[in-house]
Amino acid sequence: MAPPPGLASLIKDGATVTVSGTIDGAKEVQIDFTAVDESSGTPRPQALEILKVTDGTFTIKAPATYDSVIYVTAIQDATGNGPTADDVQGGGIPVKLEGKDVAITIKMGEMSAEAKKLFAAPPEVPTVVQTDLPTSTDESNRKPAFPAPTDGSAPAPGGAPPADGSAPPTGGAPPAGGAPPAGGAPPTGGAPPAGGAPPTGGAPPAGGAAPPG
Repeated sequence: MAPPPGLASLIKDGATVTVSGTIDGAKEVQIDFTAVDESSGTPRPQALEILKVTDGTFTIKAPATYDSVIYVTAIQDATGNGPTADDVQGGGIPVKLEGKDVAITIKMGEMSAEAKKLFAAPPEVPTVVQTDLPTSTDESNRKPAFPAPTDGSAPAPGGAPPADGSAPPTGGAPPAGGAPPAGGAPPTGGAPPAGGAPPTGGAPPAGGAAPPG
C-alpha cells in the first residue's frame, strides 16, 4: 500500500494552520488524518497523514483550507503488529480547515458517530449454496423424454409408440383388411372386381366369353 501523501503536500501558496491535540488515556499512539473520498459515489476513507506520538501530544502544519472534512483518530497498537481491528482507538474527530488553528482532545476508547459510520466495515454478503440441483454424475436424474415400450415393439417415429403396442404403418402401406386405397384405384395385378362385371373400357372378362348384348 502506498504511503499517504502527507498534509504538507496539500499546502498551497504557503498558507498554513496548526492542528494540535492531546491524547487522554495513552502516551504512545498513532495519529491518523483521514479525509473522505467521494469520487466513486460512495464515501470512502482516504489517508492523508500518519504521525507517531510518544508523549500523548501532537502538533502538525496543515493547509489553511481544505475542501473535505479531516478525521483525526488515535490508535494504540497494543500488540505491536500495526493497527488492527482489535486495537484501542479514540477520536475520529471531524476537523474542518478554514484558515484558523485547531486544537482537539482525543479520548481513547471513544469514537465520534461520524467516524463510526465512515470507518465501519462493509456488511458481509451471505454466500448462497444451491444443494438441490442434480449433478452430472447423478444417473437417477437422466430419464428419457419418452420411455421405451415394454412389449418389444419399436416406438413410432418422433415419440411414443401407439396405444396397442404395434408399429405404425410407414411409407403408405395398405390399411388393415385389404380394402383398396382411397381414390378408387383397382387392386394390384388387374383382377376383375367382385361379381364378374367387366372392367372399364370394354375388355372381355377372363376365359374369352363375349360381353352380354
